[in-house]
Amino acid sequence: MGVLDDLKQQAEALKAAEQTRAREEQARANALLAIALPAVFRLNLHLRELADQLRVLDPETRLTLDVPGIGPVPGFRQEHMEVTAEGHPPDRVVARFRLRYERRGHFEVRGAGSLDHWLDNARGRGLAVRLVRILDPIGALERALVTFEDSVPASIAFAFERDSGAISITLRNFEELGERRHLVQAGRITSGFLDELSKFILRQPNRFLVQELPDDLREHLRRRLEIDRRRDEAGDDGRPPLTPRLKGLFRKRPVLQLAYRERAHEIAQLESDFLIGRSDGCDLIVRERRVSRFHARIELRDERFVLIDESRNGTWVRRANGSEERINGASTVLAGSGLIGLGGPPDEQNPNILHYAVA
Repeated sequence: MGVLDDLKQQAEALKAAEQTRAREEQARANALLAIALPAVFRLNLHLRELADQLRVLDPETRLTLDVPGIGPVPGFRQEHMEVTAEGHPPDRVVARFRLRYERRGHFEVRGAGSLDHWLDNARGRGLAVRLVRILDPIGALERALVTFEDSVPASIAFAFERDSGAISITLRNFEELGERRHLVQAGRITSGFLDELSKFILRQPNRFLVQELPDDLREHLRRRLEIDRRRDEAGDDGRPPLTPRLKGLFRKRPVLQLAYRERAHEIAQLESDFLIGRSDGCDLIVRERRVSRFHARIELRDERFVLIDESRNGTWVRRANGSEERINGASTVLAGSGLIGLGGPPDEQNPNILHYAVA
């Protein structure tokens, strides 16, 4: 056999190997499509049905948007959910929203570097921001007061990644100004996943995109915690205990109970601020003369409920031990139990008294 015949056989073997590899890759792609496309189709149907229901119900869905250079900004309302799909069958589905800013206020931009760059970046992401005035700079960092106008476009996009076979989820301006991307396996798109997605869109407590600990790992960590507790009691420091972060996996979350006249609220988790005031957009509406439209709000910070006053007449907190504190444009941690007075001290002359208890 000559050299030419050898080269011909090698070329045919290489060609056959490439064809085999191409067939295997195509088979793999077909198998991924067989799982992923039905998942995207289910997402499309579910989101369209949710959008139809929201158009009828028109719920008041409020949120706090995290803006770089400013921090958490409350006072946005989520509106107008629209769903579009691309491909036949669809391989990309996008749910779009409008986050309308309902309040008036000035916010200080600091620690963000060049102010012009920050403004261009914020506007490029859809935030209608207006410069109020420039403040004195801190070193090389520029400071300014800005205000927001109109609304911010937000979206959640689901797309099939052909290379990995996973579903990419891109959140744009949904929780923070900017984009965040996740990858999930198509097999995770179950009815439970869709239910958590609905809660996520409605800004309700949810487990969307939260990785659960496997049962065996949770049991292992529980045993470790028990061993560490016994060692601590015995004074044995031979082995380092679990970190506070792991212990936090099993910490009981606080619950805040609020009562105003015949109305009661129990708050275990906050996706956005709990608003108190005269406005119809508040979670707890108090229609009294000395109460501002957005009088106060409650945030959950590091597993603690924080009351923040944003009113003209101030807010008072009287604790169970008899101590009393007035906050005006400031904040305080709610612990134990007591009374909250809106626009005046919580006494007999004030009809705007809330009872609170943290358990």
